[in-house]
Amino acid sequence: MAQKAPQIKLKVSDKQVEYGGSINISWKVEKAHVFYCKELNKELPFEGSMQIKPDHDGIYSFVAKKRRKTKTRRIKVHVTRPEIEYFKGSDSISDEGTGFLYWSVKNASHVKIQGIADSLPAIGKYELAIDTTREFTILVENSFGIRDSARITIPIWYEEELHHPNRVMLGQSAFIDFKFKNARFVSRLESKEAFNPSDTIIIKPENREKVSLLVHRNNGLVDTNVFYVDVIIPQIVEFKGTENIRSGQKASLSWKVIGNGRLELKGQKDSLPGIGKIDVFPKKTTTYTLQYSSHGKIETAKHKVVVYKRRFVKSLKGREEINDDVRIDFEIFATDFSRYPKEVKLYVLAVDTNGNFVQNLAPPYADKGCSSKYFRGLFEDIAGKGNQKVYRYSVREIHEEKEKVYDINITQDYSGSMGEYVKKMERATKLFIKKKHENDRISLVRFSDKLKREVPLYADKKILLDSIKFRGNYGGGTALYAGADEGLVTLEESNNDKMQLLFTDGFENSS
Repeated sequence: MAQKAPQIKLKVSDKQVEYGGSINISWKVEKAHVFYCKELNKELPFEGSMQIKPDHDGIYSFVAKKRRKTKTRRIKVHVTRPEIEYFKGSDSISDEGTGFLYWSVKNASHVKIQGIADSLPAIGKYELAIDTTREFTILVENSFGIRDSARITIPIWYEEELHHPNRVMLGQSAFIDFKFKNARFVSRLESKEAFNPSDTIIIKPENREKVSLLVHRNNGLVDTNVFYVDVIIPQIVEFKGTENIRSGQKASLSWKVIGNGRLELKGQKDSLPGIGKIDVFPKKTTTYTLQYSSHGKIETAKHKVVVYKRRFVKSLKGREEINDDVRIDFEIFATDFSRYPKEVKLYVLAVDTNGNFVQNLAPPYADKGCSSKYFRGLFEDIAGKGNQKVYRYSVREIHEEKEKVYDINITQDYSGSMGEYVKKMERATKLFIKKKHENDRISLVRFSDKLKREVPLYADKKILLDSIKFRGNYGGGTALYAGADEGLVTLEESNNDKMQLLFTDGFENSS
């Protein structure tokens, strides 16, 4: 007959227990010869109960045996401990503000934060104000007096006053004002000096200076404030301006200076502001010098304005005849405001650096694409607004052939002081006659302390050159006024435009 397996009946008071607590286990076993608890390593009666006090999670195995038959029953027990999931607070708190403590605990019957409250919920927050850096401790406890704890420190920062410049000009003083709370005194690390909690420090740095203020608190702690005061070296930051102009145009110069020293544009203006602009009208290529004096030191900056003088025009060339390396200058020589404000006309002269009028730059003698290459933009200088771009304009090229006839008197000084200049004057006179326009007429008068009308008005170059005696002789006084007047007399009956060329080196002394 087959044997029946042992039977085990178990009862457990609770499968979860607080650390420090106990559970009751009762049982009744049938059809067994032996019954024991494996984990307790203890043989048990077939019927009974016992109390166990586990200190960790575990499984208890109860085993009943009858010869080769075995029956096992297991009980899984979970032991809970007081646990602080988190305890944290504000990163820092102002002495005039508030902060918070935050916590979450489990498996605890009692929660308290020392110095704050003795009975708190398992999850919560607490608003607090502090007057010094503090450490806070949370304590949690279960029903059997088993505890856990955690600590945090919340620093305090004081709403205090500390004012200082980040930079000062060389030679100037930096004022450092402060007002610290809950402090016995303030010291400076670099100089070992001591100051009142509310005080002013004056420094006069020559280079970048570090300032370390140690605030000695009433509670014995020391807070450190570190900053730097930079030194601005007085200097010319910028001096620039127009680089190239044509003769008669203005050039603009601008500058920027750091500091409050003496600034001048040599030969132009004294006592300039630190930032400014000035217009100059150089007659020739000029290098301008900006001089800045501060604390016994002098700094200068230079800017060169190149003045291009248009050469005398000797010929006329088309755009296609001008080499790429030859510059073309444009000069506004006349304006027409007759239709202002609807329209303004600007008359522009185009001359290359070799002394040639340049044509075929704009319609109808060139297409608009070619025109835009040379006439790239138009700007109007408006007072108070600077250069303003003109968006609507057109360019048209005009060809006019018009010859004006002139009657010209040449009056020459042959006084004793002319000396070596006489031959140069005579060569220039010959060249002038040879280069004159065919219809222009020339008369010539010579003077020293006497007057001589050499030639009346003639247009023929050959007659003029043959009639004038170029001897190089000179001597006597200077009848300048009489000579000039005699030259003008030769032009009295002329109906053409008149000119007089007067050659002299001295002053009137014989008229």
